Amino acid sequence: MKQAIGARWGGVNGVASVIARIIEIVLWLGVAWLVVGAVLLYMNRSAIVVDSDANRVYADSISVSGSFLDVDVYLGRGRMRDEVYYPLVALVLVAQLAILVCMALVFHEIADVCLRLKEWEHSRGGLEGPFGERMVRSFRFVGSCLIALPVVSWVMAAVCGLLGASVSVGLGSVVFVMLGLLCWSLAHVFESGAAMQYEMDGLV
Repeated sequence: MKQAIGARWGGVNGVASVIARIIEIVLWLGVAWLVVGAVLLYMNRSAIVVDSDANRVYADSISVSGSFLDVDVYLGRGRMRDEVYYPLVALVLVAQLAILVCMALVFHEIADVCLRLKEWEHSRGGLEGPFGERMVRSFRFVGSCLIALPVVSWVMAAVCGLLGASVSVGLGSVVFVMLGLLCWSLAHVFESGAAMQYEMDGLV
């Protein structure tokens, strides 16, 4: 019975690992596309215009939105907000790039965690158990990245506001902070489990 349940959970972890890896690949492709788009936008900077809502700039078929996470930055300036404010565009691009990279790293680590759990379920004793230093480091890393996401967005929103931009900030990214703290708590639990397992192995 235990072996059947373990095999089932091993399969679930395997599927979760594949899904997380696919999401990671998509995010890295998004990073590459954002970099390419920024370069093309810079090359066509003389043709950049602000759309009617002032929350997007575009040149030909390349466009950049002023939104990242739950922050909206209006990229135009002037009385009608129809003049491109290049420092804002650069800051928004940096924020979007940092958030995409952070999310890609999170899903990379999640895929590794799920893969290690799958391998452990199938080997049962042949590999380091879930209460190991690698798992602790993974949860700490994921927690740090999740907390960094809203911090980056809030800092960028504050800088854009100091530059005189109109900024709208939501509270949805607080969820990332809570998830990050949860991952830190799990890291502590796994660290305590690793210490207990080490003591029990020493007694045996």
